[in-house]
Amino acid sequence: MSESWKNRIPLQVQESTKVVPSTRTANHIHITGKYEEKFSVQFLEEDIVRVNFLPDGKPKINRTWIRCDEKNDVPLQGISRDDLSRFTCPQVTVESDPETCMLTLKGDKLQIKVQLHNTVALSWQDSHGRAFLEDRPMEAYVTEKGSHMVYHYLTRKGSEHYYGFGETSGELDKYGSRIRMDPRDALGYDAETSDPLYKHHPFYITWNSVLGIGCGILYDTMLPCTFDMGKELQAIYGSYRYFSVDGGDIDYYVIYGSSLVQIVEKLAQLTGFPPRIPRWALYYLGSGMFYTESDDAEQQLKNFVANCRRYDIVCTGLHLSSGYSTDSMKRRQMFCWNKDKIPNVSDLVHAFQSCDMHLIVNVKPWLLCSNPHYVEAKNLQLFLYQPSRREDVKEPCLFPLWSSEASISEYGSYLDFTNEATMEWWIRMLGEHYLAFGIDGIWNDNNEWDVCDWNSCIDLGYPLKQLGRAIQSLWMAKASRNALLRYNPTCRPFVVSRSTCLGMQRYISQSWSGDNYTSWKTLQYNIPMSLGMSLSGLPFVGHDTGGFYGPRVDPELFIRWIQVNIFMPRFVIHSGWNSVDEEHNWKVNEPWMYPSLLDRVRHALSFREQLIPYLYNLHILASETGHPVIRPLVYHFPSDITCATESFCFMLGSWLLIHPITTPDIRTSSVYLPKGSHWYDYYHTQWFRGGQTIQVQLVEQGVPLFIRSGAIIYQTRQLGFQDGKEASLSRYVVCYPDPWLEYCVTEELFVEDDGPYSEENEMRLKAVLYSDKQVVQLSLSWLGSRPCNLSRLLLDIEIVESQRPVSIVLSEELLPWSHHIRKISS
Repeated sequence: MSESWKNRIPLQVQESTKVVPSTRTANHIHITGKYEEKFSVQFLEEDIVRVNFLPDGKPKINRTWIRCDEKNDVPLQGISRDDLSRFTCPQVTVESDPETCMLTLKGDKLQIKVQLHNTVALSWQDSHGRAFLEDRPMEAYVTEKGSHMVYHYLTRKGSEHYYGFGETSGELDKYGSRIRMDPRDALGYDAETSDPLYKHHPFYITWNSVLGIGCGILYDTMLPCTFDMGKELQAIYGSYRYFSVDGGDIDYYVIYGSSLVQIVEKLAQLTGFPPRIPRWALYYLGSGMFYTESDDAEQQLKNFVANCRRYDIVCTGLHLSSGYSTDSMKRRQMFCWNKDKIPNVSDLVHAFQSCDMHLIVNVKPWLLCSNPHYVEAKNLQLFLYQPSRREDVKEPCLFPLWSSEASISEYGSYLDFTNEATMEWWIRMLGEHYLAFGIDGIWNDNNEWDVCDWNSCIDLGYPLKQLGRAIQSLWMAKASRNALLRYNPTCRPFVVSRSTCLGMQRYISQSWSGDNYTSWKTLQYNIPMSLGMSLSGLPFVGHDTGGFYGPRVDPELFIRWIQVNIFMPRFVIHSGWNSVDEEHNWKVNEPWMYPSLLDRVRHALSFREQLIPYLYNLHILASETGHPVIRPLVYHFPSDITCATESFCFMLGSWLLIHPITTPDIRTSSVYLPKGSHWYDYYHTQWFRGGQTIQVQLVEQGVPLFIRSGAIIYQTRQLGFQDGKEASLSRYVVCYPDPWLEYCVTEELFVEDDGPYSEENEMRLKAVLYSDKQVVQLSLSWLGSRPCNLSRLLLDIEIVESQRPVSIVLSEELLPWSHHIRKISS
């Protein structure tokens, strides 16, 4: 055994501790360790339990920024970890057994056995006595002498699957993997193997596919941490997994659930729900470093608008990359415009707005020392600062920061967003230099703080090594959101952030998988990245279609990338440093870049436009429940063992199954259809039974797409951008009644609102689809108070049915609206 094992101190109870027979009622238990460590287990709800291990006998930081308050927010100072006012904290039965040296906590849904003999360990069971989570019996909670490392060890079973972890490389199920959470600027990463990446989401789901139960485990820390899910092996301990953190305590929450759906819902209740996003953000959004890096940036940007019209491409927004801010030495200077490139910012914004396009400006969390605003920020003490014995002296920390070409840096300083003055200054600067011109989206970029010195101090009074860098990304997001709310309070803010942490979903509209590499492998492995994020509290995700870094995307890869990513919550075509070819000519990924593909690209984009009402309703559902927009198959089919390890096929909402094509030069593909449903092949108009693998002939129009039986798909026939202000809304409801079941009942909720504005003027319609061997019936009813103007909504209804008679039933308050409904025969 290596010397390092001698320095490991497992949690053991004090020798004087005696277990006596007893039964009592309590909400929690406290244990004092041999070396005065503190350990506690507390029921917050019947299905949410907090476990706290304090190696020093007291918390290193007794604040949390991951949990939210009752207003779906967190104050700048954080929430006390011991503030449990949001929870019911139920009383449970606590039994002590001296023979087994065991405590047992029994609630209505869970019972937890606490091993006190030798070392402390927990075993979790549901109300039926089925064990779904177990600490490693030997040395479950360990500190490392001579370092700041703390470990939590659990057993690992072959029937378990591990999902979540935020944005990580590799397949969806992380069994046997090791994951580091220490956000980096991972330019050109390998989507299958690179680690760490950009984000910090210390949460995962343990799902036992044999028992059909599981739990989520949320570790409440923003410090660098590691999840080893079976990569490390040590024979004497059997099969195990572990979590480790550098410098913090072990403070975690177990969220029990009989389905992945329940676990994800409770995670959102604990950490917060995302806001509604403006509807325009669901359409194709353009991007590319080429435009603002060009000397004639304004003309290139206007050319993009003209080309969208020329090629009949609907685009509702463009990301302004940081080239707009370069000075005469090509250095990127935040809050500055290069007037040689863009002489008239107002004129540029107007050119986009007149075509219903929004501009989203790239901002970074630092100022170079050469920035015209650096001295002002330094005098206001807005930067991370060096440790000093004098409280009145705050010298900014200097770091090498990206300035011009790829990997070319210059010294500058990071802003400290834990400082209220910095937050206010940031809001003012965004307003004066961007939002005042009519720009209405903020793109937080390069916000990993990945070159920061751990000893850098922040305004909360701690060095970064005590809180973690992710807290800066969190508050930068909130500051950007607050700026948009202040300068345009009637519109929903649009904030996109590259680096995220658990809890940031409360403040941003979208995120993406960073600077991906142009390859078929990236197209494939970006999919489980977004599925992992969707299970980790952040449902509005996407990828740079076409690849950001590397060679120019070839035609087949480009069209297949588009055909997959139109089903992502965020759909952006982007390109970066890969845009320079061998002759150093700039290129850019655009919908019209390959004329031979233009019809197929238009078809894909038009298909997404048709699905905007469906996508928008999924976004509203996510903001109210935490349900992901895209979902792994196991989310809906947890009892299907084949789905438990599927990484690349996914569901859009409850009804659409997408089978990505991630291999070139193929004409057919094997598609597995989950058991428990029947499936309609969209392109070949044929029904299939679930629980089988079929061979599908590929088509040029799109990737294989299957609709689940019972589906009610809410679509539009009004192609082009719709912002909710139209005189009429033409919607198209397509129903897919099950062709074989004795009876089937499904329901959906349709929501219409003002799109980019408030939720006050919304309409909610409930649709119920019933089918049996004899008939098909669709019922529509109004939910809530009377709608403001139901006559705006013109509804076409199509039932994919050729044999059974079909009827439509309207509730009484909708009868006057019947002349706005048309039934279309399939």
